[in-house]
Amino acid sequence: MNLELPYIQESAYGMLVTINPIFCIVPSTKSYRKCKKLYTRDTTLFDTEAFLDELQRNRETLQIQDVNTTFSRFKLLFETTLNKHAPLKMMSRKHQRMHRKPWISKGILKSIKTKNKLFSKIQNLDKTDSNKRNKYKKYRNKLNHIIEYAKMTYLPLILLILIYIFFFSKYFSSIGEKLSNQIDKPILAAPKTSPASNLQTSFFLSPTCPEEVQKEISNLDAKKAVPMNDIPIKYLKLAGTTISKFMSDLFNTCILDSEYPDDLKIPQIIPIHKSGSKECCSTYRPISILPAINKVFEKLLCSR
Repeated sequence: MNLELPYIQESAYGMLVTINPIFCIVPSTKSYRKCKKLYTRDTTLFDTEAFLDELQRNRETLQIQDVNTTFSRFKLLFETTLNKHAPLKMMSRKHQRMHRKPWISKGILKSIKTKNKLFSKIQNLDKTDSNKRNKYKKYRNKLNHIIEYAKMTYLPLILLILIYIFFFSKYFSSIGEKLSNQIDKPILAAPKTSPASNLQTSFFLSPTCPEEVQKEISNLDAKKAVPMNDIPIKYLKLAGTTISKFMSDLFNTCILDSEYPDDLKIPQIIPIHKSGSKECCSTYRPISILPAINKVFEKLLCSR
């Protein structure tokens, strides 16, 4: 800290007058967190044929060895090819400010798009046409009131959400042990027959084919949610014909080796209210959002 003491001199009127001002420079120890930049995919120059051709060439270089390594390489290859043809572009400052305001919900964002469409329609209209202008002003004013109300109620809401997160974490982390203690443990007896005599009750999984994999990929719903950092269903369906042969070989290897990729075992879990009071944790059920490729493999196993 640099401190310069003032030079004090007595004036003719008997008062103390400071000649030099005081400058105090204090280094700040507070660290400011940088705002995370938001990105979106730029599909203005997206060429479907070029994307599929390059994906086909890159896929031919993959060889199925270890299930985990092979799938990790495939996912990295798919994301690299997709980022080349549909790169991630930083959002404009306007959109970033909009997304960084936590009180702006998805419904408000949809209403803002509707307001912008109404505004674009009245741009080239005659000033005498007041019906559409009044409709736009009425919609704009109502939306502004909704945004202000959401902003005012955001702070109490975020405190309530933090409290809910604490109780949800405490409840769901202990519910498994409580339920397991209620189940009577079976008494395991030694088998009286040899394993070879139980072949009548065994079952075998037939291998899959590229056509079956392609059919299951095309049946995926692109509107369904996927975990963060997962392959979007939209582009997975687009490349279904290209990757169906590789995915078929990968699924058959998983069945033969009794292994499954670790990346497909990690879901995103969210609590969904079922019935009863919303203030009680027991009325919520944990829902797992699984990767899209995992859904394809589950349907293939279910059909068998």
